[in-house]
Amino acid sequence: LDTVDAVADSEFENVKGRDKRELARVNSLLKHATTLNSHEIERKINHEVLKQWLVEFLDILSGAVTHGDLHIQYERLTVSLADESLRNIAHRSAANLYLDATIDVTDLEMRLNNPVHTLKQAGELVMPPIFQVHNLGRLGLQRREEKIAKVQAIIAHLTELDPTTRVIDFKKFAKSQDGFWFRDSRGSNDFKSAKTFAIVGTPCANIAMLRADYVAMTGLHPTDKDPAFAAFVDRHILATVTQCFGRKAGDRFNQGDIIYFLSDFDLGNIPHTLIKSGDITAEAMSNLELLQLKVAQVINTVADGGFDLLNASQRQLSDYFGIPRGVLLYHFDWIKPLLDNLYNKLIHSFNEKLNSLNEPSDLELVNLWVGVTELFLSDNLPIKDTLVGIFEFFAEHIPLYLHSHILASLSNHARHKLFSTLAVLAISE
Repeated sequence: LDTVDAVADSEFENVKGRDKRELARVNSLLKHATTLNSHEIERKINHEVLKQWLVEFLDILSGAVTHGDLHIQYERLTVSLADESLRNIAHRSAANLYLDATIDVTDLEMRLNNPVHTLKQAGELVMPPIFQVHNLGRLGLQRREEKIAKVQAIIAHLTELDPTTRVIDFKKFAKSQDGFWFRDSRGSNDFKSAKTFAIVGTPCANIAMLRADYVAMTGLHPTDKDPAFAAFVDRHILATVTQCFGRKAGDRFNQGDIIYFLSDFDLGNIPHTLIKSGDITAEAMSNLELLQLKVAQVINTVADGGFDLLNASQRQLSDYFGIPRGVLLYHFDWIKPLLDNLYNKLIHSFNEKLNSLNEPSDLELVNLWVGVTELFLSDNLPIKDTLVGIFEFFAEHIPLYLHSHILASLSNHARHKLFSTLAVLAISE
């Protein structure tokens, strides 16, 4: 109320002399014409501003109005009240027909305060197969860098396979060519030509607004972890997701279309298949899945050569790799700590606090053997030759107290190769 209209300061920068004086005169007249005196401000407060919300505000505080909610967010007070007009129309009519493809009957009954009978749609709504990637969590507005990278890897892989791939995500994460939740996820035909449709995240509307809606309809004020309110929120999310799936349903569906839904939200009765991110691309595997894959590849390689690593005894391992059993048992003393160290780094991203190396000769040794080990493990050698090299490096040339320093400086590729190779010896333990 105390703001006034005026000429922008930037307008004065481009004028001089008489024009600047004339602009100043206009600015003064504009301010004078749009400035309210104290009596006018008081009148507007009493007759216009307070009239809009103060009575309801006091009624909600006193309990005179039960179907009302107050909340402060972003420095604004919001007063929410039940809109009785829809209920009045429904109650006074002989019958009402509501056409809504996604609203839950429970919520419509809550909004109308009347029982609702569902009429089943004739025929079946055609929809593409839905694959739900359920191991990345909710993927809401707060995401760790690791999750962001996996989502990007999945989208990049799907786009490489199918250039028509389109994406729905929150505006915060979406690219310029993508659609946004709540804007493009309903009432849009922009994705009709996409054969692959990637839908990312759990679209939960503002909780405070959902709570206000819930209170206005029910007169119940939910507490923390209130199961009825939580169910109300979940139904709202499911309705939003279902609307988004509808971008490829019905007459928008084409044979060969597919939907990927990246979220662990429960889809209820919607037909879908649960998959993991690593099922789409190895780039989106968890650390454990990637390590398991590397070990399995080594085991399969050996199996292709006719040797069963999984059921081999220590003696059979010794014979297969050409390593005396006594020597193999001796190597286990440093192999086990090395595997533990590698596992912690690859799975838990745990970097142990290492003692500082003060001797220049130790630093030189670490730099030398990191480079040699990286180069050696980058070669695609048979596993027997790789093991011989690893034994020579870590058992004969690299002092035991430098093992951790070497591992800390290796690339993840080299760590995976080292772990998967040594792990075949520990299988029989």
